[in-house]
Amino acid sequence: MPRTFEFCERNSWINLGGYNKIADNTYPNLMAVLTGMNYSQAVNSCDPYKISALNNCEHFIWNKYRKRNYSTAYAEDTPRIATFNGIKAGFIDPPTDYYFRPYFLAADDLSTKYLCLKAHCTGPEKTGIRMQVLIKDFISAIKDSTPGFGLFWMNSFSHEDVNCPSSMDDDFVEFFEELESGGYLDNTIVIFLSDHGFRFGRIRLTHTGWMEERLPFIYIWIPHRFRMNHAVQYTNLVENSNKLTTPYDIYMTLQHILALSNKTFIESPSQGCPQCQSLLKPMDSTRTCVSSGVPQHFCTCSTYEKINKDSARLKEIADFFVEEINKIVRSYGNASRGCSRYFLDRISHAKSLIVKQDVEENILIGVVTNPEAIFEATIRIIYGRDQTDKTMTLMETSRLDRYAPKTFCVQNSPVQMYCYCKSLLKR
Repeated sequence: MPRTFEFCERNSWINLGGYNKIADNTYPNLMAVLTGMNYSQAVNSCDPYKISALNNCEHFIWNKYRKRNYSTAYAEDTPRIATFNGIKAGFIDPPTDYYFRPYFLAADDLSTKYLCLKAHCTGPEKTGIRMQVLIKDFISAIKDSTPGFGLFWMNSFSHEDVNCPSSMDDDFVEFFEELESGGYLDNTIVIFLSDHGFRFGRIRLTHTGWMEERLPFIYIWIPHRFRMNHAVQYTNLVENSNKLTTPYDIYMTLQHILALSNKTFIESPSQGCPQCQSLLKPMDSTRTCVSSGVPQHFCTCSTYEKINKDSARLKEIADFFVEEINKIVRSYGNASRGCSRYFLDRISHAKSLIVKQDVEENILIGVVTNPEAIFEATIRIIYGRDQTDKTMTLMETSRLDRYAPKTFCVQNSPVQMYCYCKSLLKR
């Protein structure tokens, strides 16, 4: 989206160059923004797989705004794969004042044109433009009555193909120009962000693809009046723009913004990252992935060394990795009975990070299996007396091939990420 990039740069939107995701896919990264919790905390406190649990979750940032008389809105333009739906239970009652899931479900029933495997157009307009119209309508509806908080999430033009966001480039420039000329940006903070980069396909096997997946884009618009009235906070944001930042920091920033407008509101620490803080406050330039809540598997701040893919040591690690995947699949019991057992075909890539010489090492390794799937993981190795005396632990795992067509036997199950349906082998 070169024109959108140019617009943001030309108009002094703040780009967070070190914004690092904290987990693999949308749900945990977005929950970090909305609740300040990591995946396990979010599931324990607001289990998305249980009916009504999400509605009973008080941790959502929009609840904090709503209690202080903000009008709230939430919309996703691809409702059938929405963050809190699909294999999750979703919201039984509207979580915000304006909840647009029914609207987009109805739009899905209109005549549809597909691009990049998604409903790019529903009815007479692009699905992404439909969302942009809703944003403008929401702002117009509340502008003379209450302040507002809205989350508007778009997948329709960006989820399936790394090249498809360009199809909305001109539309976003026009959208932002309309917000600007209409005065909407005079009193609105805009966080324009993604949850992660592209996770599948050949580009993901390159170093650029590895970095891009972990460093999603994010631009922040700060109104000129805010810059003048809160000059110290704005200066802090600018100075933090090239430091390591995370979704937890966005959560803390959203609380900070609320506190600036409502003196009775008290900010609470992020459960997933107690040391994380608002982007409007000074940040330590020496903060690390560990202190920022980023698991090593997703950390872009580490210096890895390439290692020989043909070494016997790496073959042992790869075999361990594949067997751990098989254990994960079996752990789902009857839900995974249609899934194949994996065998190592080859090692696609590998590199090493020495945490402590002769004591601890992290191996980032990618493997291709038989039947064909591509997995990547961080394996932590703790050494004893020598290199042969060691304990290996599987840390985070990613799957790099498009697995939906291979996992139809376990749809709507968490095992889907690891599965390859046996029935495909009989064809």
